[in-house]
Amino acid sequence: MFVYEQFHGLGVGRQLALEIVARARYLGFRHMKLDTSFRQLEAQRLYESIGFKQCDPYYDFPERLRNWLVFMELDLLHKL
Repeated sequence: MFVYEQFHGLGVGRQLALEIVARARYLGFRHMKLDTSFRQLEAQRLYESIGFKQCDPYYDFPERLRNWLVFMELDLLHKL
C-alpha cells in the first residue's frame, strides 16, 4: 500500500487499509499478512491500530534482510 506524500496525515492510508481489510473479510479470507520495513514506523503504527500484530516471517528471504523486515498478521475472524 502506498500513499503519496501530499496525502499523508489526511487519513487516506487508514481508509485504504480499512477498506482492504473489509473486502478481505467479505471475500471470506480468515487472515491477512504483510511485511514492511523496520523504518516505516508510521505504517507499523497504522497497521497495529487496526489490529495487526507482529508475527514470525511467513516466507523465506535472504539473511541480509532479517533485521530489515517487520512481519505482521491480522485475524479477520475477529472484528475491532
